[in-house]
Amino acid sequence: FTVRLSNPSSQVVSVRFRTCCGTARSFDPGKDYQPVSGTLVFQPGQTVKSVVVPIVIDFRAEPTETFQLVLESPVNADLDPTRHVGIGTVFNGLVDI
Repeated sequence: FTVRLSNPSSQVVSVRFRTCCGTARSFDPGKDYQPVSGTLVFQPGQTVKSVVVPIVIDFRAEPTETFQLVLESPVNADLDPTRHVGIGTVFNGLVDI
C-alpha cells in the first residue's frame, strides 16, 4: 500500500495503520494474509510511505477475497474521511492493491 500526504509538511507527521476486516482471513485455518500494524512517520518534506502486507500463498482454489488497511490517529495532519481505508484484493493467493 502507498500512503501519501496531500502536501509536504514542515513538521513530523505520523499515522497509525492496521489491517482488518474483509473476506480474506488473517488467522488459521485458511490464512490469506499476515496481519500488520504500526506507525508511519513522515519527516518534514516527505510525502510518501509504504506498508507491506505479506500474502500467504496456499495454492488452494479460492474465490477473490479482500482485506482493509486502516489509517487512524494522525499527528500533525488530518485524515480524509473518505480515503483513510485502503482495500487489498487477494486473487487465488495473489494480491492487487
